[in-house]
Amino acid sequence: MPVYAALIKGINVGGRHLVKMEDLRRLFEALGFPGAKTYLQSGNVVFYANEAPPALRERIQKEFADIYGFPAPLVLRDAKDLSGALSAFPYAADENAPGRPKTAYVAFLPCAPTPQALARFDTFKKESEAYTVHKNDVFLYFPEGMRNSKLAANLHLLSGEATLRNQKTLAAVTKLALQMKKEYHEKP
Repeated sequence: MPVYAALIKGINVGGRHLVKMEDLRRLFEALGFPGAKTYLQSGNVVFYANEAPPALRERIQKEFADIYGFPAPLVLRDAKDLSGALSAFPYAADENAPGRPKTAYVAFLPCAPTPQALARFDTFKKESEAYTVHKNDVFLYFPEGMRNSKLAANLHLLSGEATLRNQKTLAAVTKLALQMKKEYHEKP
């Protein structure tokens, strides 16, 4: 059975749209995904599902909005997609930079950005910043951090449903997804 990660946008950010991860995990179990696991407080849920991704995404988003009273766009990636994104990651996070431990990110998009969207997005890039498109993902590098980056502030130009994760979170969610996939295949 496929293992997916639901990467939910905009929950538990800046004290808004607060959702306890245990409650989110229970929601996924109530939707028929036993053994769902969460990672961090930023809306990363890894689970087994035997549904087509578009219908699965729509069903989760609808149930989430019904229960929590606000929409939370999400992007689904299976274990293979996550592993591929991690392998393709072109930038190294500068973990030793004082005050800037997280400089490398991935924006997960529901579909590949259009050339027109990329052209608009590119107009906000500083010379020191970089981005690379890989399938439905955009890898981003902010050597000065993303807080004051106009490029980061304009991710919505690529997709209003883009959700951002740093390289460390991508690695951890990928590891969790691959572990769950292995456990499923090892069941007697």
